Order: sequence, then C-alpha cells, then structure tokens
Amino acid sequence: MIAKHSYFRVILLAAVIFMLASPGMARPAQKQADAAAQILLPITFKTFSFGPGTVTGYVLNASVPQEPYVGKALVCWGSNCVLSKDGVNDFPKGEYTLENVANGHQTLTASADGFITTTQTTFVVGNMVNTQDIAIIPDVVRSGVKYRVMVTWDPTPCWPDPNGTTCWDNDLDLHMWRWDSFHPVTYHIGYYLHYDPLTDKEDFWLDPGDCRSYPMACLEMDARKGYGPETLAIKEREPAMYYFGVFNSNQGRPGVPPISQTRALVRLYDKTGLVKSYQVSPTGGDKVFWYVFSLNGETGVITDQNCIIDYIPDYDTTTWPTCP
Repeated sequence: MIAKHSYFRVILLAAVIFMLASPGMARPAQKQADAAAQILLPITFKTFSFGPGTVTGYVLNASVPQEPYVGKALVCWGSNCVLSKDGVNDFPKGEYTLENVANGHQTLTASADGFITTTQTTFVVGNMVNTQDIAIIPDVVRSGVKYRVMVTWDPTPCWPDPNGTTCWDNDLDLHMWRWDSFHPVTYHIGYYLHYDPLTDKEDFWLDPGDCRSYPMACLEMDARKGYGPETLAIKEREPAMYYFGVFNSNQGRPGVPPISQTRALVRLYDKTGLVKSYQVSPTGGDKVFWYVFSLNGETGVITDQNCIIDYIPDYDTTTWPTCP
C-alpha cells in the first residue's frame, strides 16, 4: 500500500513531466532557447568530463637542440609530483605522467638541477589523458650568458589547408635586432627571407648570430612544428639597443590562424631568474609580427612593447620594430 503523501508526490511529478513534454504547454518565446539547450547539453558533456584527468608529455631543454629532453626533472601539480624518465633506467628520456590532476585550467611546475624552475598552464579534461610538454631553461649564470629569451606557443604541429591536403607548419620564429649608434647597419637575428642583390633572388636564411663575437647574441634553439621552444641568448650586454619579437612565418596561408590566436608566450630570464613574462594579445587582428619588448644595453632598462604589427621586410637592415 502506498502512503498518502507518497501518492501525491507521484501525481505531482507526473504532472510536471507532462507539462514539460507537451508542446502545447511550452511558451512560444522559449521554444528556440529550450531546443538549443537540449542540443548543446550532450555536446558539452562529450567535451568536458568531471573528475580528475591525467597529464603526460616531455620536459624539454630549451637551449640545447642536441639534448632536447631533460631526465629526472621534477614535475608537480601542487604536492602531486613525479620525476621525468632519465633515459637510462626508464625510457623514453624526459617523459612524465601525472595522474589525478583536477579538471579545468591547472598550473604545473618543472624543475631540475642546473635549470630554472618553470610554470606551465594547461587545460585538463577530466577522465582523459591530456598532453602537455614543458620547456625549462638552463640556469643563466651557469651557462655564462647575461640573458635568455624563450618563446612557446600552441602545440598543434601543423594547420590543415581547408582547400587541399597541405598541412602548414605551426612555425613561430623568435627575432632580435641590435642597433648601435656607431655601427652602420642593424644586425638581425632570426629565420627569414633574405634578398641577395647579386643574384636578384630570395632565399630563406637562418642567421643565428654569434655568441662568441659580434653581435654577442645567438639563436640557440629553432622549432617549426608547434609549442617550441625557441631560445635566444645574449652573451654580453653591450651599449646598444636590442629589440625582440615573434613572427608567424606561415600566417596568410589557408587555414593558418593569426599570431594573436597562437597562445604565444615569451619569457625573459637573467641571473636572478624570470624577469618578465609576456602573453600575446588575442585581439591583434591579422598582422603577423608580435613586437614584445626592447632592452637598453647601456642602462639595462627593459621597455614593454607588446603590440602586433606588420613585419619589417626581411632584408631591410636599416630599421627595427616600432609600435604605432
């Protein structure tokens, strides 16, 4: 026998279900909104699951291409820590796996002897394996340099061309201009299109600079397929102006997003550790070059620029970036 109050609860529940299911009972102004909610709700649950997730990836040496993976680095989410594989007792070198990481935006840290501790923000989808590499930079003092500049960005390896089968490399390039009042031209470090007036031809050039002689700065690491890192070192700070920026080399190709949508992050380090960190603005329009900061080599003053502009022609060695 059903109790009287339970009987009325069943009747009330049935009435509510009937009203919600009946088209005649729905308010016309809400029909479209309700339909959208019914469609979007399952999609939302498919792309985001509650509960912890797993994060895996590699710890990368940001300055030595010949030894890109760092073994025995400590990777942590809060007090949840693991060591990356050392490549001797466990393989592959540099790989780490963190389990039971909360879903949503989370911050990881990576540290190793001789390296500066680095933080990395990642988005964790619950109940799934999420991939996130972490680039850490060698200690500036131990390396014998004055500054290091590092850029990382979206990890997507390439951008599919919607008009065909091509997949364009997700390739950001770190650039540096040095200008001396006593020097006739500007020195330009970076991977760029070079015009040879003798042959009247254009070729892609990588001018890595030189950390042993002029300009006492060099490109240490070049990356072409997402995330990076790319790293540039200044061996000696001399009485000159230094200008730093990031170029989206394939922007303009079909399917390649503008640099403002690449989640590019630039970090500047000196002997004290991390000095400045810059995140690219997502509202930079369709321009291809992110002018990040300048450094006065005589005074050591760092000036934030952080604007997205047109790129200086590669073979123009008489000028440098400027914000509007």
